[in-house]
Amino acid sequence: SNSSVGCSLIDMYSKCGMIDEAEKIHSRLFLPGTMEDIEKMNSKRLQEMCVSWNSMISGYVTKEQSEDAQMVFTQMIEMGVTPDKFTYATVLDTCANLASAGLGKQIHAQVIKKKMQADVYIC
Repeated sequence: SNSSVGCSLIDMYSKCGMIDEAEKIHSRLFLPGTMEDIEKMNSKRLQEMCVSWNSMISGYVTKEQSEDAQMVFTQMIEMGVTPDKFTYATVLDTCANLASAGLGKQIHAQVIKKKMQADVYIC
């Protein structure tokens, strides 16, 4: 599907450090206009959105832009996309990189609330 190819392109551009290109594709494919638009999406599409956001966050981490990665994480939450274990693990890395104990504690609390603390990706 278009969104599967889009996810792959976002991932590729992010891994190559071409964040601007990744952002363009991400914006076109995965930034719906309203919360109603998100609520209408099926679960496969929502999972693809999470993968896309994860690729963007990872791309910023790869470029050592942890603050930008945290900003993208915040946008993801604001858009109503549910983070997965990979999202949390990556954002926790940014907290370590920036010595952001406050955000790290908030994310840790979310991980515990969602019962993900025993997951190998987050440990």
